[in-house]
Amino acid sequence: MLPILSNKFTAVTVLLVGFIAFLCVLGPWWSVYEIFADEGINLQKAVLLAQGERLYADIWSDQPPILHWVLAVVQSIFPFSITAARITILFFSCILAVSLFQVVYRYEGLLAAWASVLFLVSAKLFLTLSVSIAIGLPAVALAMLSLNVATCGNEKTRPWFAFAAGSIFAAATLTKMFVLIALPALLAAFWIVPSSYKSTGWINGAKALLWFLLGALLVVGSVFLIVEGFYSDQLFSPHLTARAQGAFAKMSGPTRLYEILKANAALPLFTAFLLGIPAFTKNYRSALLVPVIWVLVGFWCACYPRANVVASIISAVTATLLDRRCRT
Repeated sequence: MLPILSNKFTAVTVLLVGFIAFLCVLGPWWSVYEIFADEGINLQKAVLLAQGERLYADIWSDQPPILHWVLAVVQSIFPFSITAARITILFFSCILAVSLFQVVYRYEGLLAAWASVLFLVSAKLFLTLSVSIAIGLPAVALAMLSLNVATCGNEKTRPWFAFAAGSIFAAATLTKMFVLIALPALLAAFWIVPSSYKSTGWINGAKALLWFLLGALLVVGSVFLIVEGFYSDQLFSPHLTARAQGAFAKMSGPTRLYEILKANAALPLFTAFLLGIPAFTKNYRSALLVPVIWVLVGFWCACYPRANVVASIISAVTATLLDRRCRT
């Protein structure tokens, strides 16, 4: 590896600059009229919020509020700017890439960290969502940031990092609730921690979990106070109604999920099967348990009742962590 990339701070800087430059080289995404149909809907909500309307009370929405609020602030500074909104999503994409890099670096070393980011960037859906005004990727980025924060620091600072991780994960859930599939893996990380912690006992893990839950409850409670209630008729009812429709049966199942992953994240998918799974079976009590839990829960949820295309992003991110052999 090049000496300039052996320093962690320098490596993260190179990663950010290189990733943004790579996306700019791929195409003029800042001038494309529409990448996904949801872009227009999300922008409309942001504009109305910037003009003083209230989410859920005045604006119907079947999604949690966090990203809408962020986009509303952006629209108040750069009115009707599609480019500014897409740059905002690119910022979340950078958070995802850097968090993935740091988590893998913490457990497996620098070479594996670089490999994981390259696998992530190889997923074309990830590149598309990185500059699309859609809700899914920012939510996954915050979930990955939460995992990053939960596994850094030391025993003395661990409660504060656990509190911050809980707050961030709550923000991720209140961006798009499908990130709850990452919660079992994140909780497992409190007992499978890097060597910077002197103890990994159940008591220390339980204390960290309590701080995590406290941070999450604080954020969730604050958001409910801001929106003045919990609008289950908008946040849950439309999804449950759609789930009951027969058309969803054609969009679900392991075969459909495999087709989506093969089309959008082939390299991480086959790397996980060829290298990651054998590595995990040889050392199933290691930190590899964290991404394995994330992948298995994500697989089950994506297959039933349907295979959401954004599940390929989650699998692409976590499957790269499986390749323990990257360090050699």
